[in-house]
Amino acid sequence: MGTIEFDVALINGKLIYDGKVTLPIEYDGFAKTLVTPGFADAHAHPQVIDVGKKRRYKNSYDWIKRRKLRIDEKAIREDPDISSRLAAATMLLSIFDGVTLIALTGSVQGNVLALRSIYVHPRVVLQPTILDRKGWLSPQEFLYVMQSFLAESRNVYVGLFLHSLGLASLDTVRTTIRIAKEKDLIMAMHLSEGVYESQTMRELAAMNDFDAKSQLVVVHCFTEPSNCKKLFRGVVSCPTSNMYLYGRTIRSPSNYDALGSDWPLVTGTLRTALSQAHTVSVRRTLDVLINATIGGYRIYGVDWVGDALIFDSDLAKVLESPAEKPKYVFLDGREVIREGTINGSFDYRYVEKMKENVIKQAFEKYPVR
Repeated sequence: MGTIEFDVALINGKLIYDGKVTLPIEYDGFAKTLVTPGFADAHAHPQVIDVGKKRRYKNSYDWIKRRKLRIDEKAIREDPDISSRLAAATMLLSIFDGVTLIALTGSVQGNVLALRSIYVHPRVVLQPTILDRKGWLSPQEFLYVMQSFLAESRNVYVGLFLHSLGLASLDTVRTTIRIAKEKDLIMAMHLSEGVYESQTMRELAAMNDFDAKSQLVVVHCFTEPSNCKKLFRGVVSCPTSNMYLYGRTIRSPSNYDALGSDWPLVTGTLRTALSQAHTVSVRRTLDVLINATIGGYRIYGVDWVGDALIFDSDLAKVLESPAEKPKYVFLDGREVIREGTINGSFDYRYVEKMKENVIKQAFEKYPVR
């Protein structure tokens, strides 16, 4: 147990000023800003390193159809070395930024290999992506690989991710719902990203006796946020990518439950999304902070005891500048970042360089011809 005096603290969703608290972490001392739990990135694509030119798209399907990528996405996902190094960079950059929980979609092999290659990472919700396209998992393949995830770590949790209604057959949707129901897994999916899909998904869930209110997390939902909020377990807003592609996002934090970075290696970690969410919400500070911390933990049913951040900067700087790094990061009570380094050996700049190197290699190896 550690006793921390602080100027300001966000403790389990409550702001407290000029106080002292005892927490189950390996630290005694002072914090200008204390945050517990840390930040939760509720939706991240770690293998995405190219999203096409910035322009206005009608919806997610329009973007996927019209975007012009410079890199072969399928080849990236299927390359175990590159996909795992991208996932490792995502997790390391995130934990340096104070992200203590991250939900990873994308390459199953890459994400699992990354977890095996690094000994410090946030709590991870593994969400293998199910999609009716070559190179992605089918529901049956997900069942085959699921057992290997369960033995990865006590801080690794299993879910599943259905890409979207428009890129999955009715049979794939029904089978994915059945697996989530039978295995008691949280299912997540892109929904209502420029189109109206919430009622269709509600009806599909009801037809298959699936309790969407307790088991389905939906991502984006800026087209009909209040409806999604009422119908499903949780809504994840990704303001950075939404503004990049569509010029709009959910503004009121009362209409979503958690925040996602979406493309952490392109537009920044959850801290960038937090700053943007704070700006577009007309500075509803506490509500946005709740969604950026305990919100992500709640929708995925993950415990946060012993997860905490200590900053030398004030809360306004933490909110407004992703460059403000925590001095200490604690995960499950253990110190994982100390004085801005992992075990005094490498820092954020080292991981940034690692990210730059693997992205450069990926573009050289798999350009679109």
